Amino acid sequence: MDDNKCKNCMYAEKVGGAFGDWYCRLNTTRDIFGREKYLKIDPNASCANFSQAYTPESSGYTGSRSNCYLTSACVEYMGKDDDCEELTVLRQFRDDVLSKTEEGKALVKRYYEVAPNIVAKIEISNDKEKYYGYIYEKVKKCIVFLKENKHEDALNLYKEMVETLDKEL
Repeated sequence: MDDNKCKNCMYAEKVGGAFGDWYCRLNTTRDIFGREKYLKIDPNASCANFSQAYTPESSGYTGSRSNCYLTSACVEYMGKDDDCEELTVLRQFRDDVLSKTEEGKALVKRYYEVAPNIVAKIEISNDKEKYYGYIYEKVKKCIVFLKENKHEDALNLYKEMVETLDKEL
């Protein structure tokens, strides 16, 4: 297996099942309404942004279906749907606010870099429920801030959460 293929990159995502198309979550474009869209990619190509995807072999992680600790906390830990209010509000904030600034873009890019590793570490820890419970509590507080248009408060809380997880895991 050639590890430098897009399909092996942590930013690659296959949408639409076995016969679906591949998209890059890092490289985006905008539609006619200004909404951010992932770029369709050739899964056998590669690019300068290639980053090795986490696998059970490389991380020891075998449990969660998601490389996103926010999704894992809401969907797998709390039993919510992937389109639950919490994830919908967070995604809207990512797409409508963060993607509009260089700092926000950098924060989103950093999230996609660290999230798989955080999920992997949580999944192999003995305190999985503690960590996902902690994340979910912070997500709920961020949602309150975002609904009140307190974006800076939500970002600070999020950054604090990531620092805490990074130190503990």
